[in-house]
Amino acid sequence: MFATAAQTNWEQYPWDSLTTVAVAGWDGVTSEMVCHAHASNTRVVILTSMSKQQVPNRTARAEWIAETMDQVAQAGLDGVNVDFEDYVLPDDTATRNGLVDLTKELRTAIDEQGRARGGTMQLSWDFAWSPDGQGGGCGVDERCYPYQQLAAIVDIGFVMAYDMRSQVFAPGPCTAWANSPKPLVEAGLRNWTNIASPDKLVLGLPLYGYKYPCLNGTLPTSKDCRIPTTHWRNATCSDAVGREHDMSEVEPWIKGSSTGWQWDSESETPWFNVVDSDGGVNQVWFDNPASLALKANLAGLMGLRGTGAWEMDAVFGRGMASSLTSAYLHALSAF
Repeated sequence: MFATAAQTNWEQYPWDSLTTVAVAGWDGVTSEMVCHAHASNTRVVILTSMSKQQVPNRTARAEWIAETMDQVAQAGLDGVNVDFEDYVLPDDTATRNGLVDLTKELRTAIDEQGRARGGTMQLSWDFAWSPDGQGGGCGVDERCYPYQQLAAIVDIGFVMAYDMRSQVFAPGPCTAWANSPKPLVEAGLRNWTNIASPDKLVLGLPLYGYKYPCLNGTLPTSKDCRIPTTHWRNATCSDAVGREHDMSEVEPWIKGSSTGWQWDSESETPWFNVVDSDGGVNQVWFDNPASLALKANLAGLMGLRGTGAWEMDAVFGRGMASSLTSAYLHALSAF
């Protein structure tokens, strides 16, 4: 399993099940964690990125790569995970070409350092849930990247099958809905396998949910939760009006909810309503072990390299019952 880590609860991670841990930011990298990972035969890579403005600049790329690889060597890490998510329009050829050049140059630097260390190192990219935008556009969230070229260069493409309500263009009012709906996950993966080798792709799944504020007048038991409009990358409906919450936060809310958790057959994910102290109704869409297992199984059926999660600290090391953390791990491993 390819796992991302945003914090430092690494002692509680299920190391026996992890092949790679991508640590978000250098503050989370410690020698103790790296040694523990290597003793468990788990790679540790740094999750990082370069500023969009500097991507087209060859000198800036060389400086960024040299600095990054120096830090990788000093920390004894096993590679780099590129998490570039800025918008890139289709006519921005300088940035699009720069992303390919950056990835090629980083590939060369990683391979050279790997040979010098007497082994191999890993290069991965975090990809949007589909290489195509909704309705056949150039990219999800205006990220018009040369995905096919990028996928050919890297060892692993981590497909981020979450935040899939970031841009909603459907007619009608804005409504709360699933963070990672299985039909869209499947559609995105089919688009990916049309342009990239499945054995390079890892299905990234969420260990968090979204809490949406429903508009005034929503009944505590209503599934129809209309939410405020917003403006994000040309969309007027977006999950940006909700707030992300780790599953360690979401799970305790279910008991006090006004609906109990319900199953949405269209998205194949659960949801529930919770009423604030001031009477406001909120709707929470999340993934539980049942919904995660369905998608992990899909990854196996499609011949993907494996599964992954954003992010481990949302479940592990947060005081959740061991039976529940085991259920989440089992679901992610249903590959």
